Amino acid sequence: MTITRMVTLVLAFTAAGAIIGASVGALIGVIGGNFYVSMFDAADPVSFGIGAGLAQGIVMGFIFGCLIIVLQVVLIKKCKD
Repeated sequence: MTITRMVTLVLAFTAAGAIIGASVGALIGVIGGNFYVSMFDAADPVSFGIGAGLAQGIVMGFIFGCLIIVLQVVLIKKCKD
C-alpha cells in the first residue's frame, strides 16, 4: 500500500464521516430539536446539529480511516513473515 493510497483512504473515510455526521446531526435537529435546545441552549437546533455532527463525523472518520490502515499494515506484515 503506497502513501498516496493511504492518504486517499483516510481522506475518503473523513469525508464520509463528515457527510454522515452532518446528516445525522441535522436529523436529530429536525426530529428532536428540543434535545439540542435543552442541552446546549442552541437557538437553531438544525444548524447546531449539522455543526456538531460534522465535527464528530470528521473525527470519527479520521480515526476509522487510520485504524483501517494500521490493520492493513499489520496483516501485510504478518503475511510476509
